[in-house]
Amino acid sequence: MSDWYHLLGTKTKLALLQRLCAQPDRDWSVTELAAAMKLDKAQVSRALVDIEKEGLITATQRGPLKLCRLADDYRAEALKFLFNGKKRGFK
Repeated sequence: MSDWYHLLGTKTKLALLQRLCAQPDRDWSVTELAAAMKLDKAQVSRALVDIEKEGLITATQRGPLKLCRLADDYRAEALKFLFNGKKRGFK
């Protein structure tokens, strides 16, 4: 929890979390996120590693692609509530 302030206080990470919260059931590749947000793929990749370490996203490898989505736990639910303005059932 101590790194949450760092995550939410970083513009790129906050923007990525907002994008993932907007479509919580979608799998995103680094390339798709970078293109959608007009950011460098390396910058997006580094930010996603930090977000994943905090347990806010899950990542799966499908062939050459690493796909990310919002984690399905109470922290992810809290973010959905903050960014989408609706409660979706906290655990």
